[in-house]
Order: sequence, then C-alpha cells, then structure tokens
Amino acid sequence: MAGCPDLRERLTAAVRKVRRSIQQVRDRRDHIGETQTKTSLITPVLDALGWDTVDPDEVKTEYRYRQQDNPVDYALLVQRSPVLFVEAKALDTNLDDHKWKSQVVNYANAAGVEWCVLSDGDRYCIYNAHAPVDVEQKLFRSVAISEADEEAHTLDTLELLSKPKLSDEEIIRLWRAHFVDRQVRDALETLLAEVDEGLVRLVRRQAPGLSPSDIRGSLRRADVDVQFPQPAVGEEGAGGREGDERPRHVSLGSLLAAGLMTAGDQWRAEVGDGYVLAEVAKDGELLVDGQPCGTPSQAGARALGLRTWHQVNGWDLWHYQDAQGAWRPVAELRERLRSGGAAPPEAEARVAVAGGGSPEPLVEVRQQTLAARGPGGRHAGRTPRITLADLLAAGLVRPQDRWRATTQGREVLAQVTDDGHLSVEGERFATPSAAGSHATGWQAVDGWHFWSFQDLGGIWRKVDELRGRLKRAAAAGDRGAAETTPVGNETPGAPGVSADPVEVHFAGRPKSRAVFTALVDRARKHLGPFSVHANSKHVVLSGRYAFAVVKVLTDGLRIGLRLEPSEAERIPRLLRQPSDKFEGWSACHVSTVLESEAEVDEEFLALLARSYEAAG
Repeated sequence: MAGCPDLRERLTAAVRKVRRSIQQVRDRRDHIGETQTKTSLITPVLDALGWDTVDPDEVKTEYRYRQQDNPVDYALLVQRSPVLFVEAKALDTNLDDHKWKSQVVNYANAAGVEWCVLSDGDRYCIYNAHAPVDVEQKLFRSVAISEADEEAHTLDTLELLSKPKLSDEEIIRLWRAHFVDRQVRDALETLLAEVDEGLVRLVRRQAPGLSPSDIRGSLRRADVDVQFPQPAVGEEGAGGREGDERPRHVSLGSLLAAGLMTAGDQWRAEVGDGYVLAEVAKDGELLVDGQPCGTPSQAGARALGLRTWHQVNGWDLWHYQDAQGAWRPVAELRERLRSGGAAPPEAEARVAVAGGGSPEPLVEVRQQTLAARGPGGRHAGRTPRITLADLLAAGLVRPQDRWRATTQGREVLAQVTDDGHLSVEGERFATPSAAGSHATGWQAVDGWHFWSFQDLGGIWRKVDELRGRLKRAAAAGDRGAAETTPVGNETPGAPGVSADPVEVHFAGRPKSRAVFTALVDRARKHLGPFSVHANSKHVVLSGRYAFAVVKVLTDGLRIGLRLEPSEAERIPRLLRQPSDKFEGWSACHVSTVLESEAEVDEEFLALLARSYEAAG
C-alpha cells in the first residue's frame, strides 16, 4: 500500500514494542488486567495510528452514547462524531466468546457507528456492525500482533483503523469486496448443489449439443469449490504491492485459492503419543473437534488444549500428506506460495471466472467422468454428490436425529426423517441447503455448513464433516464398508466411514459409550465448557490443558487425573499409577475406574474439578 511513511514507521515501531511487552508478560506467566492492557498495549497502538488519545475531541474513553448505555472503552471521533469503537479486554481473554462479540457490536449499533474493534491488546477483531448478517459474519478481519511472521498483514490491517484511512473510507471498499464475494460464493454453491434449472439453461446456451439431462448429470458429478483471493490493502485487485509478485501474507484461504490444498483435506498434529486431526473447510478455516479455527496456530492451540495460540507455531505443528503419502510440515506449502510456486503437479486444474470489479474468483471444478463410475452408477474414486439419503444409508445419521442452526439470533431445529429428508417447522426438504434456506427466510445458504449435529462428546459439529467422512471412505474404496457398517459398530482400526477419533474408541462398546456420555454431560454442567478429542489410544478432556485422560475399556472407562499420588492413599476409589504416570501421561498420577453411569457421582465430579483446576 502507498500509505504515509511516517505513519507506517510509527505503527511498525509501536507494534514491535507491544509484541515484546506481550512476550515478556507471557514468559513470566503473569496476568495483566483490562486497565493495564489498555495503558500498555492498546493506547500505544492508537497513538501510532494517528489518534490523539489525550484529546477528548478525538478520543473519548468510557464513552456513553446515551447516559443509560454501558460505556465503551474508546470512541474515536472525526469532527467530534464517533466513527470507530474499540472495546478492550484483558490480555489473553477469549475473544471468540459470543458475548464479547455481541457486546461491542451492540454498543456500535446503538450509537449508529459502523466500525468496531474487539481487542485484548494482542488480537484485533474488526467488525462491521451495520452488516445485515449474524454477528459471526460481521467479522471483517482478525490479526494478532504477537504473530511476528504475519507482521506485514497485521500492519496493513491496523492501518485501516488510522485516522486518514478511516476518513478515506478504504476499509469500506475492502469490506464490500469481502461481503459481496462471500454472498456470490454461497449463491454459486447453492445453485450447483441444487442443480438449478436456470443454471442448466445457461450451460446449454454455451454447449447446445448437450441435453438437459446430460447437463444435470454433469452438475451432480461436479465438486465445486469457490475461492476469492483477499485483496491487498490500498489496491483494487488481489495482488500485493506494485512490482512485488510475492504474497506478503499467506492465509489458509490463499493456499486454497492457489490449489496447494483443497477443502476436505485432512491435516494431523502429533499430540502426546498420538495424533489430532484437522479438516480443511471450504471457507479457508481448519475444523478441530468440529470447531472452526482461522489460522494453523489457533487450530494448534485447540489441538494442544491451550486457551491461547500465541506460543504455538501452527505452520510447523500441522502436517499434510503429499502425493507420495508422506506427512510434511504445512510450512512448506506457505513457503511454496511465498516463493511464487504454483500448485504441485498432482493438484487439479482451476477455472478462472470473471468477477466484475472484485478480484477474480477461482472456481475449482473437479469433474467426475462416466468412466470413473463404480457399481450402481456411483463413482469408485470419489463420491460425486453426497445426499442426506447417502448419510442415512451409511449409518452416519439416523432417523429422528436432530440438527440445529442459529439464524438472526434464534435457534432452529431440524429432524432427519426415515426416508432421508429434513423436517423443519413442519415442512419437509430433500437437501440441507433447501432446509437452511427455509429457516433463514429463503436466503441462499450452504446447508452443509449451516446445520450442525451433536457428536458423542456432546460437541455440535458442522454436518459437512459427515459428508467429508463418506467422501473419504469412497475415495479409499471403502464404499461397501460405509454402506454396511453403522456408526458405533466399527471395529477400531478397521476401514469405515467414521474419521472421528473419539467415535472409534467406542465402537462395539455401548456400555462404555453410555458411561462416557453421562461423564461429559455431567462434567459440563459442573465445570463449564471443555473440549473432547482423541489420539490412537485415549480420549482426552481439555480445558487450558488436558485434565482427564480416558482409556476406554470393554465395559467402562479408566480415567487418569491430574492429582498428586498421595491422594490415592486417602481416597479409596483412586489408584496410584506405576512410576506415577497414567498410560504414559506424566501429569496424571492417579486413576479411577467408572463401570456405570451411577459412578459419575458428586465425589467423582469433585475429583474431576480438582484435576481441572490443577491443569490451569
């Protein structure tokens, strides 16, 4: 970006100083409150952005639009009118908590201010409060000062909040491209998923030799992924600085757009003595435990059971599988893109489609040919189009299962019917997208990402994960196993559709499953939210760190806890572990066995709470 050299230099110096301060706090394992976060971390950045924080005509602290309103930490003013709100939280506060997002957006909406920022002094989340979408979709960009290797992108993004840039409305131009691209992507994918008849007619105009039935069949076989390169700050197109072909900021979305990875790919990270899996989502996020993570480092923190990602280098932690089957660090993909490298030879071709004034979207169309069909007209190599009926036949969903979604601040429920439809508010729909469209008042939605199902650990996960499992099973030649092996009856380690490492542990063990379900339900009521993930040997419950390690037995559970060995001498139900390690986990010194739901009692929950507290 062109920018003001003095502003850029001041901002760079401030960001680097704040980064050092953050690192010192974390190295000391110290905690600083909201007031100190504002003084030491946020105010210096606002000063560097050209805001006079001691001038009340330019920056008001504890600002109230109306006397009865709750105050916002900073209101930045132009000609004495607020143009940006900044709500501060203590360093390392979980800014993904819905209540914090809603708080700052509601402050801005009440005052008629379009732009607002939620920050813990490290991470800056920029929201467009006026966007006519749910809070989650109002997020424009999120950057973290502590991520030194993304400094250029962080500076570009923060500079949009400077006084001259806000006056120039550059952030509005970039938001429009972001917002329009997202709507266009959703509309295109819905048209293709539903095989819209208008689209069939458009294709026939370009290929008059094809019959409508040929076109419909081809569209059903197409697996389409629409990606938009992120436009650089200060430029109309998608490139970097003038004369610089090298991408300065590499995101998961840019790897998708370049063809270096595809939606549905699985990555893995080594955690303890096993692995945690992540799936690449079509919107450039990673799904870990069913939860979307915007960067490899955020995904890595979730896999490791950490509350914050700042000390995790996700690009080195996560590995992808290359064409030869070798697992390689994801950092290699980032460097390949930074060095101007294209997709590897095995990557599939992408077709550029004109996108008007916005950057050209890259539409990946992976066509399946009739020659690739397997028995029954299905594709042996890949499933061309997964339907709800396919999931039902594979045992990945069951009749009467309930799905849920949130739209316009309300929760909507759907129920799977016996014949592979979804019932929503008394209406029946053949596809998740049609059901989602009805739920949103007939907006175009991707139903596979709109609806969520509840897994064994009680976590709500996107339904697209179920579709991904069936696609991977088909790609591996496991279609037969997928159709004949219901979820919950797989043999651990045997081929099948379930890629959920938690589910695998309970295959053929209904009693153990019932005890674990009771454990998770009661523990969440007792402790609050925590994550459930698994490696090849154990199921792990994690808050900031792992606080319980579960070994699944034939008819129960053996659970390692973070309690001192001496506790086993005092409490009869606890067993001291050989070498004070539970199954190789050095932090778990004792264990206990649960053989029935009744044993998940108050005494056990109290022990679990102590283990949770010991884990930090």
